[in-house]
Amino acid sequence: MSYKAEMAGIRVEWVKPTYTSQTCRCGHREKANRNGIHFQCKKCGYTIHADLNGAINIAKAISGLSAEPSALVTGAPPIGVHLNPMGRGDDTPPNLGVVRTRNG
Repeated sequence: MSYKAEMAGIRVEWVKPTYTSQTCRCGHREKANRNGIHFQCKKCGYTIHADLNGAINIAKAISGLSAEPSALVTGAPPIGVHLNPMGRGDDTPPNLGVVRTRNG
């Protein structure tokens, strides 16, 4: 997928997802912070959906706002993360799948 993004002029950065959904915005990381889909920091009490928390931490790592970006940004592809420049959830070009007739 990265070569397709690069062909389209989209920059690709790989982020190691380890601990991203267990790390709080205050910097505290603990396995007990995450319970299924629920995240609640044991240090400061911050609460959010665990996957959203992980996504925010990944975004911070890419932007350089993370406390430890070097621990997250790697040369390896992330697990289960796919880039689709079309934004459709698949690789279908935007105009395919739409059938138009002369009468309609």
